[in-house]
Amino acid sequence: MEVFISWSGTQSRQVASALAEWLRAVVPSVRPWASSSAHGIRAGDRWRETLDARLATAGFGIPCVTQENLLSPWMYFEAGAISQTLKGRVCPYLFRVFSVAEPFASFQCVSADLEGTRRLVLALNDALPQPEDPSIVLNRFDALWENLERDLDAIPVQAPYPIGGDHPFEGFLNQVPPETLDRFHAGATRRFDILGHTLSKLLEKGRGLSSLLTALFNGAVVRAIYLDPTVGHSDQIAQISARIEQPFEEKIIASLRSAQRAKRDLPNMLRERYPQLSMDQCREITARFSPAASSLISYHHIQRVDNVMLVSEYSQSDQPGHAAPTREWHQDRSRERFEFYEAEFERVWQSARPVEEVLSSSGIRADRKRILAHLPVIQDIYKSIHSEDSVAIPFPQMMVVFPSMACNQGCVNCYTHTSNAMSKHKMSSRLFSTILEQACQMGVSCLEFSGGGEPLAHALIDEFLALATRPDRTFKVGLLTNGVRLLSQDNVRAAVAKLDYVRLGYTEEVDASNDDGLFYETLAALKAEKQRHQSSVRLGVKFLLTNKNADKLAKQVKRVLEDRLADHIKVKALRSSLGGAEPTAPVVRRFEHLMADLREDFAATDLQVDVKSARVNAATHRCWISPIMTVIDSIGDVYMCCNYYERRDDLRIGSLGPEGTNKYSDFWGGHRHRAIMKNIPIDRVCNSHQGVDCRLVHAQRVSEPIVRSLDARQLERGLASEPLFPGHRSMI
Repeated sequence: MEVFISWSGTQSRQVASALAEWLRAVVPSVRPWASSSAHGIRAGDRWRETLDARLATAGFGIPCVTQENLLSPWMYFEAGAISQTLKGRVCPYLFRVFSVAEPFASFQCVSADLEGTRRLVLALNDALPQPEDPSIVLNRFDALWENLERDLDAIPVQAPYPIGGDHPFEGFLNQVPPETLDRFHAGATRRFDILGHTLSKLLEKGRGLSSLLTALFNGAVVRAIYLDPTVGHSDQIAQISARIEQPFEEKIIASLRSAQRAKRDLPNMLRERYPQLSMDQCREITARFSPAASSLISYHHIQRVDNVMLVSEYSQSDQPGHAAPTREWHQDRSRERFEFYEAEFERVWQSARPVEEVLSSSGIRADRKRILAHLPVIQDIYKSIHSEDSVAIPFPQMMVVFPSMACNQGCVNCYTHTSNAMSKHKMSSRLFSTILEQACQMGVSCLEFSGGGEPLAHALIDEFLALATRPDRTFKVGLLTNGVRLLSQDNVRAAVAKLDYVRLGYTEEVDASNDDGLFYETLAALKAEKQRHQSSVRLGVKFLLTNKNADKLAKQVKRVLEDRLADHIKVKALRSSLGGAEPTAPVVRRFEHLMADLREDFAATDLQVDVKSARVNAATHRCWISPIMTVIDSIGDVYMCCNYYERRDDLRIGSLGPEGTNKYSDFWGGHRHRAIMKNIPIDRVCNSHQGVDCRLVHAQRVSEPIVRSLDARQLERGLASEPLFPGHRSMI
């Protein structure tokens, strides 16, 4: 039986040639021949008559469909002719193609993989006048499949200029035919990056979503960056909204929700389009799609597919939001430009958070809400530091108390492990009583037992906890602990149950050797104690992400969620230059998206992931927000922040004394306090060799643009006092 294998384009020709040769060995009774749709037909000939004559002797047709010929007129003409002549005995062979339109969609297509090619071979055998025993055909198939698979894998990826052809594209992106842009996206086999304001068309049903599925199936890692509507740039959003005459923030949020739904539905869509994939495979493919939102504004719209990039320069546009000059850059032919925009994408990506986190009630939006709840105090601190010394610095909102600098653990990345200068000091009862009295007098809203060391290692900790939780206290009380003494002493567990919150830290050096048993046993005991006392204490867990434990940590978080052992889970990154333990940027990105998937799966609104580096620019950063918190060590010394241990003398703002004989009012807001804030050695404190994981850095970044605007009112409606970038004035 004659088998007509049609092709159009370089890739299609290579597929057709490999398939024809291979079929001769697998199904000896067929005589396959490959012919180009366009080639071989002389100028002036009636193509339909020529094709009909060739097809008259054929009993089966196999159009080889690739990304490059999906829009080929010849392939469409030929498909129609084949279908009429062969009465439906046609099976399109899809190479690196996910879905097809009419007329190919009318046929039972197969993919150029193991399962699809097996179905094609069986269909060919059934079409023979005298079919062979299928088991014999399949035996030959199994013996020879690897030969065809090797030839297909060796076929190179498509053209360097998918948009501009032989010349780079220059023009307006909205002038590119949608199907051409979709084919560009679908052709990704390694990397597909896209940065824009809303990216809504990427997830449109049909066109955009189909190309996204194809890129994922082809093996591409897809990263999509939206604008984060929740932080830091309300003025810029207002400017753009005014130009496009629609509520831009609402449009962004709607796009984020579309991305969230798309990620959730992708496994089922993949399964529907590619039935031979298992659901586990579909989930693995979906994991390569990472939609995220960044608080940084980039005035470029970047679309990268492997080694080709389309860049729209919105800063040069007279119609921002509608049209912008677009150029196509190739990695080999325009390396400098390509690398510049590649770096710009990575800069924004490093600040981006998964869309699930932006949309959830936890994460950065909840952080911003908590920070802004203290906005009046933050604004007063800002004024006191940036205006004149006569403005009083408000008393702190939070006290962090270190009862003991000793610890029963030996974590190599902990500063108390490497420096035991304070390990023998324990806080006196008199000092602690004074701290409680002054906390009430200053209007502190929260007192937290922490370390320094392990707070439960103090011999009188149950007494301290009882004093802090007396009914007449006006502040909340919390505890950060590794759990020592919680399993062995009932009175300590009973005291902990009276707190407002407790967070159990996972110490990998100890718990890993016990198969995590100590950690989960302690957590279960805390939960039981809470239920026994009908307590309202909020149980939390703190995990530390390192450069090597991302997968294990994800399983641990999942276990806590499945067993409902905690009310709150927080994951932070280990900050240390020792032993390469600090997570790299790729580890951070991957882990954030693993957590985003868990948050979706378990509807976990209290899973907080804060694993980005908090390091700051030593040349420009000044920590003016630190007075919102105060730190007291076990001998009564008071510091600006928890990261004081390497520069004790430089950061000590005063002392209550070992017996609490002094008062905060003696030194708070005084000359030394202000001098330390203005001259803090950022490079050795915030960026110390032990690293920093500072909540205040994030709080300052969120609140600073707000308090500046509230304080000075320097911005006119929609117009900054200075241009932000070339072309900014024309844009607004």
